[in-house]
Amino acid sequence: MVLIKPVQGKYYVKWLRRDFIDSVAALQCYSSHRSLPKSKFIELMGNEPYSDGFVVTGIDNHPVGFILYRHHPEDKASHFIDLVIHPEHRRKKLGSLLMRWMKKRVPEDFRFVLAPVSDCNTGAHHFLKRHEFHCYGIYKKFFDENDAYLFIYSEDKQEIQKACARE
Repeated sequence: MVLIKPVQGKYYVKWLRRDFIDSVAALQCYSSHRSLPKSKFIELMGNEPYSDGFVVTGIDNHPVGFILYRHHPEDKASHFIDLVIHPEHRRKKLGSLLMRWMKKRVPEDFRFVLAPVSDCNTGAHHFLKRHEFHCYGIYKKFFDENDAYLFIYSEDKQEIQKACARE
């Protein structure tokens, strides 16, 4: 089933589908940290029932942004993979919209959403903090030559306090 919701009369939020792969892979050039090749997108979407994502399309059905995440039931966590909005469509709250849609789809029994972010991607740090993510720790050389900050989000603020206290 395709989920379509009009946004501001110009945009639609839809499930990420295979027929969007070429457009979504092309949007990666606007990512501020790394580009994933088309083959990696296909692998991430795979046949696993826990890979998910949404795209924002214009009225022409062409994706102008996406969010990609994966549920890990064994960890009771969702892993935020990437969010990219085409520069011509930024500052319209589309990234925030996609983040809210992702958060709503985290299974109720999951404890966290985890988001590793390059240490030099300060724009993403600020964005995640605005969306109630907390910096949990740093991982050295996580992205090849760059370190990564691990941000966590949970509806249960006590879970975040417990996790941060263990650090």
